[in-house]
Amino acid sequence: MRVNNPTISFEFFPPKTPEGEASLFEAIRKLDVVSPDFVSVTYGAGGSTRERTIKVTCDIYRETGYRTIAHLTCVGSTKDEVQTVLQQFQDAGITDILALRGDPADGPTAPWVTTSGGFAHADELVEMANSFGTFTIGVAAFPDIHPSASGFDEGIDVLLQKGRIGSNFRCDPICLSA
Repeated sequence: MRVNNPTISFEFFPPKTPEGEASLFEAIRKLDVVSPDFVSVTYGAGGSTRERTIKVTCDIYRETGYRTIAHLTCVGSTKDEVQTVLQQFQDAGITDILALRGDPADGPTAPWVTTSGGFAHADELVEMANSFGTFTIGVAAFPDIHPSASGFDEGIDVLLQKGRIGSNFRCDPICLSA
C-alpha cells in the first residue's frame, strides 16, 4: 500500500456473457498503470450472479495477482452452499471476503426472508468464514440506520458484534460504489 496516498480500488460487476468477460479482462489489464490496492467483485442483486462472481473473482486473482476481495451474501444460499463457495475461494488463493447479508430481491427496505437452510444475518456468515481461519473478513454498515434496525444504537451494536466474532475491516456501501 502507498504511504500518504489514497487507497485506490475498483469494483467489478460480473459480466453476463463470454464477450463481456473478455472486455472486462481487457479493461483490467489497463489498470496496471494505476496499481490498485485491491479490486472487488459484486454478488449481484439477490445473489443472481453468484456463479459468475465466483468464477470472475478467482480468475481475476489468478490472472492479475491483485488483492481481490470476494463479495459473499446470505441471499438465496444455504449454509452448505456458502461453505462450498468459501472453499472455492480458499482453494483459489482468495484471502479477503466481504461478508454481507445482502438485499432482498425487492430492495433493501423489503422484508428479509431467510433462505431455508440459510443464514438470517451476516454475523452468521462472518462466523462461518472465520471458521476457515484463512480469510480477512470485511463487513458493511449502512451510513444511515439499517432498514431493519430499531435505531442507530442497534446498528452500531450489530456492527461491533461482527467485529467481535471475526471481521477485520468495515466498509460502508458508499465506499464500494463509483
